[in-house]
Formats: sequence, structure tokens, C-alpha cells
Amino acid sequence: DLSSFSTILNTGGIKSGNAKKSEFYKVLNESGDKQMPPGEKLSDADIAVIYNWIEQGAENVECATFSCDTSTFSFNENIKTTTDLYCKSCHSGSNPDAGVLLTNYDQISASAADGSLSGVLRGSGNYPIMPPGNAQEECEIRTIEKWVENGSAMD
Repeated sequence: DLSSFSTILNTGGIKSGNAKKSEFYKVLNESGDKQMPPGEKLSDADIAVIYNWIEQGAENVECATFSCDTSTFSFNENIKTTTDLYCKSCHSGSNPDAGVLLTNYDQISASAADGSLSGVLRGSGNYPIMPPGNAQEECEIRTIEKWVENGSAMD
């Protein structure tokens, strides 16, 4: 039963902090009748997000929503909201993907300063495009780029 967070934890066999021992994760990698979801297998990127979520404690997090306006680029109102929505699930906790933490101003502004934040938004240079599957809207990408171009200030 995947109807609520509590039933996922209680009936999904999730071992918080240990995806490989979590039944919920194991069935994503099965084949045939044991595969979940039935039919088409989840993408590797989707499975990786679930793996990281379990490894990082299987916390009940909600995605924030916001309206996109490229005329403003406030860290707290735009940048942090966007990175929380698209980056935090993989780039937080004790074992972040690629060793990159993106949970607070210091971490995000350091990524802006070294060029990696801009690089992953467009997949330029030697950077892979992030998030996997390029889920961000152009407006959100442009807002982050404007913030970087204007000095990555904290507001």
C-alpha cells in the first residue's frame, strides 16, 4: 500500500539508511512477476532517487512549489526553493551524490563560485546535466543563472 508515507514505511519493508536490505528497493530491481511496478520498469534515475532517499533516512519530505519570475533572483525565495525541489533529495545527508552537498547558502554559493552549478544546469563542459532527466523548467534555470551572474548574493 503506497497511499501514504506511514503505510510505505510500515508495509514497504523499508530499512531506513539501508536500501539494499529494503524490500521496497529490492522489488524495483526484480524482473518478471516479482518486478515492481508491474509492466515497465522504472528508469535507473528514478531507482537511484529512491535508493538515495532510503540511504539518507527515508524522511517524509515535501516538494515546495513556487511561481517562476526571472526578474527576481532571491536566494531564499528562488534559489533555495529550486535547489530543495530538484537537488536536495540526492545532494544532502551523510552520503550525498558525488560528494556534493546543496542544502544551504554556503554550499550552493560555493558551487556557483566554482562554476559547477552553472555547468550542471546546462550540461556544459565536463558536467552532466542535473537533475537527471533535465526536469527543471527553463525559467528556473534562467533564474539561477541570473543569480550566479549577479554575484550569488544571500538576501
